[in-house]
Amino acid sequence: MDKSDRLNLLLVKLENLLLRQQGFEAEIEALKQEVRALKSPGTTFVQPPPAQISEQVIAPPPRNTPPSAVNQNAIPPQPVPSPFKPQVNQPQGNFADRFKRENMVKSDFEKFIGENLISKIGILILILGVCIGAKYAIDHDMISPLTRIILGYAVGAGLMAFAIKLKEKYENFSAVLVSGAIAIMYFITYAAYDFYALIPQALAFILMVVFTSFTVVAAIKYNKQVIAHIGLVGAYAVPFLLSDGSGKVGVLFTYMAIINIGILILSFKKYWKPLFYASFGLTWLIFVSWRMD
Repeated sequence: MDKSDRLNLLLVKLENLLLRQQGFEAEIEALKQEVRALKSPGTTFVQPPPAQISEQVIAPPPRNTPPSAVNQNAIPPQPVPSPFKPQVNQPQGNFADRFKRENMVKSDFEKFIGENLISKIGILILILGVCIGAKYAIDHDMISPLTRIILGYAVGAGLMAFAIKLKEKYENFSAVLVSGAIAIMYFITYAAYDFYALIPQALAFILMVVFTSFTVVAAIKYNKQVIAHIGLVGAYAVPFLLSDGSGKVGVLFTYMAIINIGILILSFKKYWKPLFYASFGLTWLIFVSWRMD
């Protein structure tokens, strides 16, 4: 017997086995339904007719018959209908859904602690360290005033450069570093003007306006409210930090109008409601303080 005849014989046997298997499956399903009916009290079971197992045997094809001819002449298996509909078990997803929600809440809290809270605490400690170091140098007259201011600006600029370098991979941490660098710049400018009189009032005013403008641009680029709030607080603090008691009301309200216009422009870019509330409250706070004086 050559390979072609052996292949034809195997195909015929396979067709016969498929026909018998369908009959066996129908009988097994009927037995399952009968067992379920007997287990349920008060349920009458109607004996389904026994499934007929096809006894048809497909004769092997003659020799030298190609396999394609066997497949064309073979009788396709007829599906045997089941007397009962199979019961489908509904998946119990309550526990899985609750477990998933708990893990999601836990992961969000861990993300807030790791990426948000810790980084803000760290940059706050860094700012306080710079301020304490500057005050210590002032109290003990360790270095000249000009050197202190230059070192302060160097720390702020270095922190800013490091933040920009980290922006691509660690955007949240980079935004916090930018906020800290801007805060250091505000403090050093105030110290250079008020403590040492190294720069005139006009230059200090211009520098703080530049820092504020940079803060607004950085907030838009980073899409982070924390940067905008730091810039906003710094901008509204400029009149108080640089006030010499001259009572130049026109300069004060002109500057406040410029800041509010900047916040208005920012509102067209970003819908940050806390920023709007803060600007509204600080504007009225400055106005009330001026009226009380």
